[in-house]
Amino acid sequence: MIHREYLDYYITYHCNLKCANCSVGSPYIDPTFQWDFDSFKNDVDNLSKYMRINKLRFIGGEPTLHPDIAEFMKYASESDLVLHGVAVATNGISLKSMSSEFWKYCQMAHISEYANTTINYDKIYKWLDDNNKPYKKVHELLRNSDFKDRCIEKHGKEWMDGVTPDLGTFRDLVVREELDHDKAQEVYSACNMKDICHTFNNGKYYNCGFSIHRNFYYDSIGVKIPYDLNETDGIKIDDDDFEQNYHDLINSKEININACRWCKGFGENTSVKSENLPHRQLTVDEIQAEKIYH
Repeated sequence: MIHREYLDYYITYHCNLKCANCSVGSPYIDPTFQWDFDSFKNDVDNLSKYMRINKLRFIGGEPTLHPDIAEFMKYASESDLVLHGVAVATNGISLKSMSSEFWKYCQMAHISEYANTTINYDKIYKWLDDNNKPYKKVHELLRNSDFKDRCIEKHGKEWMDGVTPDLGTFRDLVVREELDHDKAQEVYSACNMKDICHTFNNGKYYNCGFSIHRNFYYDSIGVKIPYDLNETDGIKIDDDDFEQNYHDLINSKEININACRWCKGFGENTSVKSENLPHRQLTVDEIQAEKIYH
């Protein structure tokens, strides 16, 4: 049986903020909810045959925008796959309006604070405290928490330092043309995110979320990836050899996901240069200009 600390599940890609350098490309993506609940249930049931995770974390985009998120949370919480409940990664804007069903199944809200917005975080935290709702600020989660301690124990401090972002920034990750094999291998080898940002979608398991949302993002800004990363990357969940395929996927030293050919990565000291840029909100004109890039 495979054991993991957590898995992510992208329940939507769009968002109520317009952050520059959003890794999912949320500012360019229209409000759509194409995630099929039956497909989600099937994936959870099949993963339960091979895997146990402490938490399933719903992310986006902004996951609280999904009108049926509580239904997804309930099913995951009651499944054999998830041992200790579900979490939601959120900017916090919509938390006060979430249903009682949402809060029944939300074991923890992981709140990211974004600069250059009109969000009154103190007001949000006061409401959460007054109403006894479970939450943790992301900077506390990554820098002072049991989660960080468990990661250090399993992977070492140097590894954890490599995946702890500058929390006042977003990483510039977009490439306009496919990287050649050697550069893509550099990105793959240096990026620790492939060790922690595992997810699943529509019958497949991925060790990088970019494999499921990169085509969607790039299509929105007119950059055409010549193949479907959902198809080329990941492994089938209902395969009888899933456990062996899983270990092959995560232990490979050679690049085995094409998402790295369309990403600058989170690693350091590579020839594919990237940088952390301060949070800011895009203007309508900036969004429209990017969407007509080609």
